[in-house]
Amino acid sequence: MRHLWKRFLAGALAFMVAFGAAAAFSVQVQAQETPVPLYSVQDIFAIPETLNFFIGPDGQSLYFLTPVDGIINIFRRDIATGDEEQITFEAGQHVTNFFYKGDTLLFLRDAFGDENLNIFRVEDDGTSTNLTPFPGVMAMPLDLLEDTDVDDEILIMMNRQDPTTFNIYRLNVLSGELAMIMEAVDGAITDRDGTIRLIVQAADGVNVSILHRYTDDDEFELAGVVTFNDFLGAILFDANNEYIYTITNVGRERAALVRANPATMETVEVIFEHPQVDALNLIPSLFNPGTPAGVAYAVDYMYIHFLEDQSEAFHNEVADLLPENSIISFTGVSDDLNMATVSVRSDINRGQIFLFDRQAGTLELLADTNFAPPQHMAPMMPISYIARDGVTIPGYLTLPVGVEPVNLPVVMIPHGGPHVRDYWAGFFDWVQFLANRGYAVFQPNFRGSSGYGRTFMEAGFGQWGLLMQDDKTDGILWLIEEGIADPDRIAIFGASYGGYAALAGAAFTPELYAAAVSLVGVSNIFTWIESIPPLWEPMRELLHVRVGHPVYDYDRLRATSPVFHVENITAPLFIAHGANDVRVTLHETTQMVEALQALGVDVEYMIFDDEGHGLVFEHNRYEFFTMLEAFLAEHLGGRTLTTMADLAPREYIMPPVPLNIDGNQGIMLFRSEVNEAVGEFAAVFHGFTNGMTNINVAVIIGDRVAAFGMNLQPGDVLVFEILPEDAGLTIDVRASTNCVNSGHMEVTLALAE
Repeated sequence: MRHLWKRFLAGALAFMVAFGAAAAFSVQVQAQETPVPLYSVQDIFAIPETLNFFIGPDGQSLYFLTPVDGIINIFRRDIATGDEEQITFEAGQHVTNFFYKGDTLLFLRDAFGDENLNIFRVEDDGTSTNLTPFPGVMAMPLDLLEDTDVDDEILIMMNRQDPTTFNIYRLNVLSGELAMIMEAVDGAITDRDGTIRLIVQAADGVNVSILHRYTDDDEFELAGVVTFNDFLGAILFDANNEYIYTITNVGRERAALVRANPATMETVEVIFEHPQVDALNLIPSLFNPGTPAGVAYAVDYMYIHFLEDQSEAFHNEVADLLPENSIISFTGVSDDLNMATVSVRSDINRGQIFLFDRQAGTLELLADTNFAPPQHMAPMMPISYIARDGVTIPGYLTLPVGVEPVNLPVVMIPHGGPHVRDYWAGFFDWVQFLANRGYAVFQPNFRGSSGYGRTFMEAGFGQWGLLMQDDKTDGILWLIEEGIADPDRIAIFGASYGGYAALAGAAFTPELYAAAVSLVGVSNIFTWIESIPPLWEPMRELLHVRVGHPVYDYDRLRATSPVFHVENITAPLFIAHGANDVRVTLHETTQMVEALQALGVDVEYMIFDDEGHGLVFEHNRYEFFTMLEAFLAEHLGGRTLTTMADLAPREYIMPPVPLNIDGNQGIMLFRSEVNEAVGEFAAVFHGFTNGMTNINVAVIIGDRVAAFGMNLQPGDVLVFEILPEDAGLTIDVRASTNCVNSGHMEVTLALAE
């Protein structure tokens, strides 16, 4: 969305600062005389009374977010009088991402974590109207057309006709009228006049085509093709709409800020490239539209390389009024560039918001979200260690305050993604919560993480549960060798891919962990890949390359899917999931819990009916982290305000592992133990309904794939052989489908004729 950053988009294109030069860090701390007080789950995970402030373009009004009965709503404050009014009155779900088109206030929201964003208009009475009220459809603003003579229209993208791709529409924000202007694109970029100049189309899931045109009357022509290994970041058209600025790693090891020709995507000038890490964010100029003011990058901490003296001076005017080691974000700037709202945060500062008066040279505190003094928070320290093959792995270590860093209980938090990385980029409530409970918190940027160049990230392709997991294991072994970690008190806790890593750690290195916690984690790589949401469908081939192919890499994926190795798990598990998760479906948790329970293993688990891929609502965060606190204290011995005995048992309705194919979930059709019979057998499939297609079936005996069939139809037969050495092993028949319709499938096994 062009220029939206200047008004209401917080942080995404804001200035950030940390330190003038990178510095090495060694693990050296001085313990205080006594540990810091225990802060409650409510202290740490409550929604702050004020989430952010944004200054209006006229410099007269402040817009901010405040929870009302636990639900975040929008308020406005008059700067001159201090008078405040509530603008939205949402009662069911939060309002977080909002913006204006002229005098019309709009916001985005999904339905309890399903990630299908809709665009809402706020009415004069505070109620809201859904302008894209289409079930299961995602709508996103493309351009607010601020610099055009169009008063009431914006450009948006929706996957209304085809759930796997977007069409582009003009949306009248007053009447709600929609007019489609372009079909079947996976992304689009407008220039400074609102013309759609570049579109992106996924050719085959591995290669992406970029097409260009100069005017609305021109046909699009191919500008270039990039592969799944290439990165192309935010694009800024220059003042004349002639060239673009972007951060990209096309043709290079590390992402750099370049100026390029949009018609050919050829680099005209390399403006900034760091010798160690990728460039991260292009920072547009406030003073010269269409010009980059600087570029952000992260080595150990966050840094900015400024390209414009005016922007650097503006930034320093604020930085000189604040403590060192702060990250500064301009969340809003008035049109005359005299007033700005500024967010300030760090590893030990959850966030403060100031009003900066440039003419007066003053900062006025608007909100302070901290619940404790900064000396009670634990600094997040950059570290590195050597993996078993000699590669240096970077990461972060947070040590509990007031405790000697010797023989500590440790919680490792592997990041999600996995092709992202952890940064020293602000306050992490998970980390501070665990450090407050007396745990050292370890965050490795294992191979496969982004930010360290192409080679480091690509080293993780096809390495779920293998090299990527080894890097995590080697980090724990390093902490033990350094004397920081107690080898008997180590836990692993992660979300999404990090949840997979937690389950993999428990299944593949059970001797290392005393406990494991998975939040919205993958347990079965086969069913996860099969169940990706429709919008990810163009990326299926990408997943096959980066993770694995369910046919060609069958043995590896089975060997690295924790659900098939639950018999190895000895550490206590705590698993939680949002019922509406579309990225990693609830089935990933239900099948893991069912597999453990089938072995008679008790497992702590939670299902949140009103959540998706994470925990948004306050009451759910309280429940999850209260359980986490008690669970870790019982198995690692950390400090706690709650024990497992204090928690009342809660009954969850666990959806059963289905005995049919329902939607796009992969499922178990048949399981039995092989008796003394040997010879050829046949699996006969029947009972398909409702237009089910692309049925893939595997017959697995022990760890051996005895047969595999693709695109089976009703009545098809899959023949397999039972060998004498198979006696006593388990025979599984599993199926998966890409279709979105429901249906039923049955299987019978008999001697082959």
